[in-house]
Amino acid sequence: MSDEYVVEITEPLNPIKCANLMHPYLKKGEPVTPEFCRQLLRSSNHRKIMRDMLTLIDARLEKNPDDYWVYREILYGVFCGRRQIDEIINKTAEITVKYINLEKADKTDRALIADLAKENLSAENMLRVKRLAEKIYQKIPVDIDKVAADMVEQIIENKWGIKEIAAELSAYASSEVPERNKNNVFLQLYHKIRGRG
Repeated sequence: MSDEYVVEITEPLNPIKCANLMHPYLKKGEPVTPEFCRQLLRSSNHRKIMRDMLTLIDARLEKNPDDYWVYREILYGVFCGRRQIDEIINKTAEITVKYINLEKADKTDRALIADLAKENLSAENMLRVKRLAEKIYQKIPVDIDKVAADMVEQIIENKWGIKEIAAELSAYASSEVPERNKNNVFLQLYHKIRGRG
């Protein structure tokens, strides 16, 4: 999971105060903004607040699907580094799959989809997410040389043994790569780090 997308709760508010903040968007139909969504993520992890926020994001993207890229880090922040009920995770997956633009997809989208695939999704959503992960991976494959160089730096800095190296390689392959390509990427990284690739 990519720590850079974790949104810490730094300005906690109780669910009633959050609901009051959401009133103009829910009742008056004002379009939700990314700034407001970030404020909610910094204020609460309550399931009703997350559910309502996702509903507002879905409504906004239905009218303006090209705005997905502005909201994708918010969608990531809903579950990255947080415990969420299945309903919230599945709603996040549905919105992401519905609005992601494969032509404009980048490494953030690849990481988002890879992390969604590790969540407790319904069978239908898991199938959609895995199909999308394959397509994104084909478009934006993992840069083995860069990853290997970064890992070698970590190995030297942390004085890792073979056990730690294998764990790190496995964790990387699990988080970044679709199921079908995991062994291939794992072996490529292993050989690069050992100086054979």
